[in-house]
Amino acid sequence: MLLPLSGVAILSCHPAHPPASPLGAGPAPELPKVWGLFQLPVFSPLQNLEPTTQKSAHEAFVQVHSVFGWIMLALLVLHVFAALKHQLLDRQPQ
Repeated sequence: MLLPLSGVAILSCHPAHPPASPLGAGPAPELPKVWGLFQLPVFSPLQNLEPTTQKSAHEAFVQVHSVFGWIMLALLVLHVFAALKHQLLDRQPQ
């Protein structure tokens, strides 16, 4: 769950996205779209940070997202090798 949440936090902290406006205070900001199909919600408290704080939060979330991405890749590779070990060496069909 932390990988997609950190990705949404990255988009929420990105300086290119305008801060969320209160209800009735103007047009809503354009939200990011996933594969052009649906709009992704953003964390408005992260959008309303000061620019320097927002930039440092963005960089921190990018680092967290990168670490969790590598962890997921390592777990996938480990899972594939474990399945191959059970199938080929242990002769367990499943």
